Amino acid sequence: MIVLYILVILVLLSFFVGMVCLRKCCLRQAPPTLEQVFAKQERRWGRDVTELRRCAAWYQEQKPEPMDLLSFDGLRLHARYLPAEGPSKGRVLLFHGYRSLVLEDLAGLIPFYHSLGYDLLIPDQRAHGDSEGQFIGFGVLERKDCVSWLRYLDSRFGPAPTFLAGVSMGATTVLMAAGEELPEDVRGVIGDCGFTSPRDIIAHQTRAQLHLPAFPLVPLTSLLNRLLAGYGFSDCSTLDTLARTELPVLLIHGETDDFVPTEMSRRNYAACRSEKELLLIPDAGHGGAYLVGGETYRSAVTSFLNKHNP
Repeated sequence: MIVLYILVILVLLSFFVGMVCLRKCCLRQAPPTLEQVFAKQERRWGRDVTELRRCAAWYQEQKPEPMDLLSFDGLRLHARYLPAEGPSKGRVLLFHGYRSLVLEDLAGLIPFYHSLGYDLLIPDQRAHGDSEGQFIGFGVLERKDCVSWLRYLDSRFGPAPTFLAGVSMGATTVLMAAGEELPEDVRGVIGDCGFTSPRDIIAHQTRAQLHLPAFPLVPLTSLLNRLLAGYGFSDCSTLDTLARTELPVLLIHGETDDFVPTEMSRRNYAACRSEKELLLIPDAGHGGAYLVGGETYRSAVTSFLNKHNP
């Protein structure tokens, strides 16, 4: 009888710990203010972010067109559309990262891609911003949302040369989407500091931030997440999708990233069987490759776009 009591207590304790972890890593949270974001970036990178503040102000002045669609699982997803000023070269879909604001991850990238003559679609990922949802999908669910946005744009505006780009979880979103059946007008994928799978990044953060072993905590949380959110942490991996995509891929990562290990982009590069490039930015922390890399970053992206959309 005592053994039974101990087993029941262990099961209940495991369930409680798993729910705490699920809430901590997978559920929607109230977003920070933009000023809090910029202050955090300055602390994280040890650099002035005046350029990003200026870029954010520019974007807000453009008054991009709001757009909405219904996701594959019935959520209302929101995005903003910013057409090119002159003749358009095509489209770029830009995806932000985990628990981030659009302007936290994309402030510098939005005016940069726009200056190259592309129409931009900038979605709020599910469970972020003005999009519905309570559970974050770590790219597993969001890759399907990406496909939905592509089809929406083609149906509304007609086909056009299209590129997918994202930062952090946004990079994982587009790298996972690269393995889906995409419209023929998609020309390439750009992933900046993406992780390889929910399992990999949650296990890494469990060890690095919580100082706890990944097993059995991560498998248990994954099981609870499957029951509540409909997917498990091993359901999709960029390593698998890049092994089968035929799209050209540009991978970018900061060499001092301590949130998503740089090694994950190296693994993605090794797994990719299509035309591929890898750009590592020295002294760049998580999400800071554009700011730190400057002209090196811009030149690599511009060259990639021009090569695959001549």
